[in-house]
Amino acid sequence: MENGNREFYGGCCKDNGSNDDQPIKRFTPPGFIEYNPDTELIFPPALSKYEFRPLAFGNKRKRWYRPVTMQQLLEIKSIYPSAKIIGGSTETQIEIKFKAMQYAVSIFIGDIPELRQFSFKDDHLEIGGNVTLTDLEAISRQAIKHYGPAGGQVFAAILKQLKYFAGRQIRNVGTPAGNLATASPISDLNPVFVAANAILVARSLDKEIEIPMSDFFLGYRRTALQTDAIIASIRIPITKPGEHFQAYKQSKRKDDDIAIVNAALGVSLNDDNVVENAALVYGGMAPTTIAAKSANAYLIGKKFTDPATLEGVMNALEKDFDLCFGVPGGMATYRKSLAFGFFYRFYHETLFKLEVKDVDVDEEVIAEIERMISTGKEDKQASVAYEQKVLGKANPHVAALVRIFSCYLFTSDIWAFSSGIG
Repeated sequence: MENGNREFYGGCCKDNGSNDDQPIKRFTPPGFIEYNPDTELIFPPALSKYEFRPLAFGNKRKRWYRPVTMQQLLEIKSIYPSAKIIGGSTETQIEIKFKAMQYAVSIFIGDIPELRQFSFKDDHLEIGGNVTLTDLEAISRQAIKHYGPAGGQVFAAILKQLKYFAGRQIRNVGTPAGNLATASPISDLNPVFVAANAILVARSLDKEIEIPMSDFFLGYRRTALQTDAIIASIRIPITKPGEHFQAYKQSKRKDDDIAIVNAALGVSLNDDNVVENAALVYGGMAPTTIAAKSANAYLIGKKFTDPATLEGVMNALEKDFDLCFGVPGGMATYRKSLAFGFFYRFYHETLFKLEVKDVDVDEEVIAEIERMISTGKEDKQASVAYEQKVLGKANPHVAALVRIFSCYLFTSDIWAFSSGIG
């Protein structure tokens, strides 16, 4: 049809090698300068020189503040201790829409540079509380290069958890401080922070407090953060020689789903592979992120490569997570199986890294299962063999034919308009 249209309308102007006789008509919207391909677009100077200024608006019923410095934020928080801190607002909007929560005072902190900084220290990485999760992915990759694969095991675990953390739109605005302050028992990052012995730096107008992550979660949706304080930064220690660290997550679907159970597991071994310290931390097994105390205590002093150690940890985990029937969240037996399975996988992954002889390693549980992109193809031979009068025929849907015809008409109209014919 395209060739037929060209013949009907006299061919294309470019076929003659020149378009002087028939100049192509271009549509330039009113008020816009026509684009010249030879010029280079520049970032608007007015925007590059724009300086953020604090904003405040609202009424007696509801007020919004937008500070642009840490000092301004702390001053507002000291006056309104119960004000809701807004970063990505991914959790807040759920509370407002589905839980009918109302916040009289809200403070947006997305334009405070101090909360988006990060720095590499000798023994830890410090990130601002309002670093987006997308930025945290890039920071984690830099940390792995900076500290090396051995020292960056924690950051590899963070990167692994973030890969399946909600969707890209959420990661573009969500923050680690939001995960911590929300205190969700199934947060994918909180077990990593607890198992890594991270330090949370909280600031108020008159003081700064360092809170170990092991003491931060007090109960379901309750934390040790004071009402007038904000999460300024998080200090994440690097993994030391002899330490092994991994993180896991199981959800109903692989991508963009909340966890049923997640975990961050770490052990510190001496030269004889005897456990000197253990941190088995789980989410989804209690009202808050919780450490498996019995299993951690059992591991201390045990030879990690001894098969009896695996069986002993399983028995200890049975005591730590004796979920009864009717437990909130349901699936008690399945969740217990996941907790056991995570350690089983961690145990064999660690043995594989240690390269210990005379120890059987289940290598099938080590590799991460990746979901391939769905594909399909038509088996014409099979369709012919089972073809009947109606069933078995690959007839296109009527709506598909209408859509194809509509697309053809639209394309023809565009071609005619751009050629100056319509």
